[in-house]
Amino acid sequence: MSSRRARGGAGMDYEVVAALADQMGLTLAVEWFESEQEEESTPVREAYAMLAYGVCDVYPGFALYETSLDAFFGTRAALPRWDNRPQYLGREFQIDLEPISVSDPYTRMEMGVIYRTAEFERDIQEIADMEGLRIGTEQGTLSGVLTLRQGSNKMAAAAKTFSPGADFLWNMEQGEFDAALVSIGAYDFHKKQNAVSTLTLDEYRHPLGFNLSLAMLRKNRDLLDEIDPLIHAMINDGRMVALAEKSSFTYGTPRMPWVQRSLTMQEIMFTR
Repeated sequence: MSSRRARGGAGMDYEVVAALADQMGLTLAVEWFESEQEEESTPVREAYAMLAYGVCDVYPGFALYETSLDAFFGTRAALPRWDNRPQYLGREFQIDLEPISVSDPYTRMEMGVIYRTAEFERDIQEIADMEGLRIGTEQGTLSGVLTLRQGSNKMAAAAKTFSPGADFLWNMEQGEFDAALVSIGAYDFHKKQNAVSTLTLDEYRHPLGFNLSLAMLRKNRDLLDEIDPLIHAMINDGRMVALAEKSSFTYGTPRMPWVQRSLTMQEIMFTR
């Protein structure tokens, strides 16, 4: 969603916060950090930790998922690595997490069907319509679970499962499989990395998705009084779509309800 440049940055999250800072008459200072998926630390916990430690005032790209909004209050978490992290903060250092507030969403992360080439395209109304194609899935991801649970028995039995990550779509490029349900953000990132990619994106979007917002400490909630009206104005007048196009980001319009409630197996099985 963002990438560093010699001067400033690029990507949807970066462009949104840069536009907000400009409209609010504020100077934008970005703290670039590295995140590693570990059992003890997740991106959500790291967002809480950076806000609690004062690394940043706002954290963009925060998914509005019910269990992420209050599950970590009263716990501790490790900080990720960022450019200006003090040397005396060892890897074992943890911070007490504080309550957060979130803005209204500025975009939505959705899942769609990706084809290895345009020749595999078909009319997709639900996941089971991919039957007959060689299917790939990412182990331990929502898109992978949905593919196996909502696909036909024949399709699920023949699907090839891979470890999650950037290599998944490279495996697709190399002919390991012909179609997959994938996060649209992963597709956008892959296309940026591979200018000659043959992958194509179907118009189908799975109804389960996550609106993205800016997170901040609850004690800084007064920021929302300025940020929320600006976000709505940028969506309504088309500026948000323009920022997405500038960032080579497939824009998803936020949907109600803003917050995705905690998913149940019943929803995973039957929301289609």
